[in-house]
Amino acid sequence: MRSLFAGCAIALLTTTAAAARVAAPMRPAAASVTLSTSRAGVRPVTLTVELRYEMQCAHPGPGPLAITFPAAEQLPAQLLAADVLVNGHAATQVERSGRVVSVALPIEHGPLCDVIAPAVLKVVFTRGAALGNPRTAGTYTLTARTPRVSGGTTMAIH
Repeated sequence: MRSLFAGCAIALLTTTAAAARVAAPMRPAAASVTLSTSRAGVRPVTLTVELRYEMQCAHPGPGPLAITFPAAEQLPAQLLAADVLVNGHAATQVERSGRVVSVALPIEHGPLCDVIAPAVLKVVFTRGAALGNPRTAGTYTLTARTPRVSGGTTMAIH
């Protein structure tokens, strides 16, 4: 009987722990991308990604921001945090894994206001990041997501 009780208790704790780990539902974000030039094959280019979504006190929330570039995008082997700006400030950490670039978002310390309103998260890959447009003209998809929001957009290359 004790082993049955212990087994039920473990099952209950496991279920409760699993329920606590369930992430908040993913919310949509309006995404846009801007290039310094849309000519095919140009490198380096400045690429700006903007996500518009509801934020608390205009803070983007927990990160990282994972940007998935199209397979045809020319990405450097390594990206430096100083070459990526998050809302006008140098990123604190940038990592690349295949086509995905993860950018750390600023962590807010202290109390926040209670205002939740639409705001913009702006990430700029400067020329120093050495990104390059796809070599072939066409329309390419780029997606961006944080643990809470996700958005996608296209970029036209001529």
